[in-house]
Amino acid sequence: MNINEVNKLEPEDMLPKSNAGDDGNCKGITGLNPHCESGEKINEEKKHIIPAIKILRKNKIHIEGPFSADTIFIENQIKKFDVIVGM
Repeated sequence: MNINEVNKLEPEDMLPKSNAGDDGNCKGITGLNPHCESGEKINEEKKHIIPAIKILRKNKIHIEGPFSADTIFIENQIKKFDVIVGM
């Protein structure tokens, strides 16, 4: 998948294709901004990432985030997740 295809994804596109639900793995997701913060009232995390996380949780996917990319990969954090999706 190239970057143009990723930009067109809707949060529902991240759902598993089967109705299997959560596979028991804990997934972590980073924010788009490396520090997961922005001075803007509406940032990427609020506009795109958090709504996608909410949809995944409704569909019984165990996902946490968004986390700061500069801290999620430290040893005591990385152990909490089976998969980490970085932006």
